[in-house]
Amino acid sequence: MRLFVENLNRAVLKIDFLRDKLAEPPVRKKGIYLNTLTNITVNKITAFRDGVKAKDVIDLFYLVRKGGMSVKGILTLADKRRAPVPYEKLLTIGVIGIGDSALLTKPVDYGELENFIEELRSAVSQYLNEKLSRAREGAEAIVRMLLWDFPHKDRNLNPYSIPVLERRIVKLPYPERMAVRELIEKYKERR
Repeated sequence: MRLFVENLNRAVLKIDFLRDKLAEPPVRKKGIYLNTLTNITVNKITAFRDGVKAKDVIDLFYLVRKGGMSVKGILTLADKRRAPVPYEKLLTIGVIGIGDSALLTKPVDYGELENFIEELRSAVSQYLNEKLSRAREGAEAIVRMLLWDFPHKDRNLNPYSIPVLERRIVKLPYPERMAVRELIEKYKERR
């Protein structure tokens, strides 16, 4: 559920309520439950599904540095969440540029930020390659699962299943989608 709160100055606050798996339990201070830096950082990773914004990149930069977490560790935790990790968007950071601006409360060391962006892209690419290797091993099982409404004997790559698979893979997480897409391309090359 999404709630928008507007004050008299027309400033809008967007609040999202959702049921999700937390990486760590919230911390209770003075009777109020607060999210941990780890949970906030994992949430920030999934925020990139709405696009790459300067404020999100800078937030992630500070959260990773302040929390002392590795990008791979954050990705591992993010994968356990309800929302899929937007790998495609994370890979574009620093490649296609960031077209907006961010309001900063203190100066950013751009050399450190550039190093972080390169570290982020490298870690995402490496992590994604590992996940893609595992997805390739299970690609045929994914095909059978996607063809749930086909007779058992036809739950494979064939001229009738290809159009159905091409429509259904768009909902898969990136590594599984790529693994099935590779199978489809190999099938089409053989025909």
